[in-house]
Amino acid sequence: MGFVVSFLASLTFWAVIQLPAHPDYTSQAAFEEVLGVVWRFVFASLAGYLAGQLLNAKVLTAIKDRWGEKHMWARLIGSTLVGEAADTVIFCVIAWVGVVGWATIANLAVVGFLYKVSVEVVFLPITYAVINLVKKHEPNYGK
Repeated sequence: MGFVVSFLASLTFWAVIQLPAHPDYTSQAAFEEVLGVVWRFVFASLAGYLAGQLLNAKVLTAIKDRWGEKHMWARLIGSTLVGEAADTVIFCVIAWVGVVGWATIANLAVVGFLYKVSVEVVFLPITYAVINLVKKHEPNYGK
């Protein structure tokens, strides 16, 4: 739903930008500069999210196939490393190429990636608790 709303918002901004501004409105250029790029960020978010989630799931299942139920931390962190790397790089490239330089894009990608992985590591105990709770209440788990 978030992507649908974002798409509708970017479509709305595009339509409003195409309409003629009121003669007394003096900030049309600023309006277009700020809101005219929303579509790019929506597309960047969607592309990064899809690639990141698909890779995350692939790595998660590959590690589980190899080690079974053991080493859940490795599955969670390993899949996050791969998925967030793809998500962050794809987002930063689509959103920022042509707007800022490659050094800034690389900085945004590295800092964003490190932040996302750090959040996963910090919340790992909570993730373990939630997974164990779900497993306890899911009668068909593992069948």
